[in-house]
Amino acid sequence: MNLQKRPVSKSWQSPQGVLVVLLLALLALPGCQVAIGPLVLGKPASPTLPHGWTWYHDSQFPFDAPIPPGWQAHGYWYWATRDKELCQRRVDLVPPVSQPGYASDPERTPEGVQILIPNTCPDWKPPQGGSWTTAETATVDGAVAQQYVEKDDASIQHYAVAHFGGRQYVFYFNYEYGQDLPQSRATAEIALYNTILRNFVYHGQ
Repeated sequence: MNLQKRPVSKSWQSPQGVLVVLLLALLALPGCQVAIGPLVLGKPASPTLPHGWTWYHDSQFPFDAPIPPGWQAHGYWYWATRDKELCQRRVDLVPPVSQPGYASDPERTPEGVQILIPNTCPDWKPPQGGSWTTAETATVDGAVAQQYVEKDDASIQHYAVAHFGGRQYVFYFNYEYGQDLPQSRATAEIALYNTILRNFVYHGQ
């Protein structure tokens, strides 16, 4: 019978093998209890949303945006230059009161939230002068976002500007007063906008 010696495995000398040996040694100690949980690599999963909220998962950029109950989300490429080059990603979050008009004219809705991501077009620039003010900063998935606010007799507008993966992300909220949108309800709608900012998730590097 020809018996050949098999080489001795040295896998324990790898970083993973050393870790296993150390864990086994700890478990062998008297009275030692070690709780070993799952090893999670990369970014944690999306947070839990308030009841009734759902997720919009963008197909072009690595982010998830929360959608309030009854709202709709529409993502598409949009032009932002005079030659109408499709150079900007735009996601519209549309509340029920604006959905009938949005179907016929997406550019003319009295209320809604937009997420704008310049791709090959220039970055968005904050408005200057008029009734615009610079508000406190907000935190959007760990990134600091500068906020800009305009309030007048006709509407309320909010912009929050953050950067993810070297790219600008602009969060825009528009609320125009009218018969269907009384000014008294604006505070509740701004609260929804702030919830969107608070729960936005970027999955890139």
